[in-house]
Amino acid sequence: MQESQGPILPPLKSVQFRLDYIHAEKLPIPHSPSQPVNMMFNLNILNTNVALQDSLVEIPFVVNISSMPSIISITLKGALVLQFEHKNDAEEIVKNMNEGKVPDAINMIIMQYIIFEVSLIMRELGMPPMIPIPQIQAPQKPGDKSTEIHYV
Repeated sequence: MQESQGPILPPLKSVQFRLDYIHAEKLPIPHSPSQPVNMMFNLNILNTNVALQDSLVEIPFVVNISSMPSIISITLKGALVLQFEHKNDAEEIVKNMNEGKVPDAINMIIMQYIIFEVSLIMRELGMPPMIPIPQIQAPQKPGDKSTEIHYV
């Protein structure tokens, strides 16, 4: 069993996101549809800029997404705003983050939100979804009722 990295997140009243900057481009490089595309996500949480106001904690982040081969580039900058039930919980999280101890839950919350937003952006750019889509192939012989599902 793998141990958690960082402190545990106390109970929350609300979770909000704010995106301040969105940059996305589909690069004009020829790409063969049969060639696999590897997506790379880089999440940077800006620990030194964590803001505290009463029981609200604002955690700025930057996400860069690129692909190999280089056909897409996306950058998102924003903030995760957490409202805690108690002010001392918020103060403890800010103290831990300033020491470089980011709770795993914060990374997971940001990545879940970002994956959804990136999926929408990629759809607008005409890119296929990041998850494999099953394709059912027609039977090979007449009368053969077996079908196979293949992931592209």
